[in-house]
Amino acid sequence: MSINLLFDLDGTIIEPQEGILNSIRHAAQKMGVEIPATTEMHQFIGPPIMDSFQSKLSLNYEDAMEAVSYFRKYYRTTGIHQHQLFHYVEQLLNNLKAKGYNLFVATSKPTVFANEILKGHKLDSLFIEIVGCNLDNSRSDKTEIIDYIVKKYDLEISKTVMIGDTKYDIIGAHNHQMKSIGVSYGHGDFIKHIPDFEVDSCQELEKLIEKEFSL
Repeated sequence: MSINLLFDLDGTIIEPQEGILNSIRHAAQKMGVEIPATTEMHQFIGPPIMDSFQSKLSLNYEDAMEAVSYFRKYYRTTGIHQHQLFHYVEQLLNNLKAKGYNLFVATSKPTVFANEILKGHKLDSLFIEIVGCNLDNSRSDKTEIIDYIVKKYDLEISKTVMIGDTKYDIIGAHNHQMKSIGVSYGHGDFIKHIPDFEVDSCQELEKLIEKEFSL
């Protein structure tokens, strides 16, 4: 029996905070808007960046698009390198792959950036496909991203699990009636959108998968 595991990237596989926050500060400065307080900046990690610029910086659509271009220009050259893998995640992914799990990435980060990050850590080959948003901001919603993977690979929902750190991952899973695992070591909270399971570390995640979704 094949089990399909869909992994979020930011806050689940990598700790992206430094690079994302520096990119947001750069974009806000270029747009001449107030830079959010550091305590509020973590809210930008997880949701589509276009949505965050509109809701959290109060930019209209056109200005948000311009801000995204500044964000991505900085991120492409500098911010993308300012991250680190979470403890044990490399071993976790290699172990799951070796045991026969089907691994995918489902992220709101642009696919081209996600590929570059995982290739840099030599983890890209572990995944059947790394799926993110397009650079024109289409397919940025997590439900759309999951839908793309499920339909392209004809995945059986009862054998597919979404793993992530924000409500967007849980909402996306719920919209497809699939199981979800929330990782509390990331940047989200699950107060209003409760995952089926929750873990505090990659080691706990591995034990949970082997227990609840054994092959």
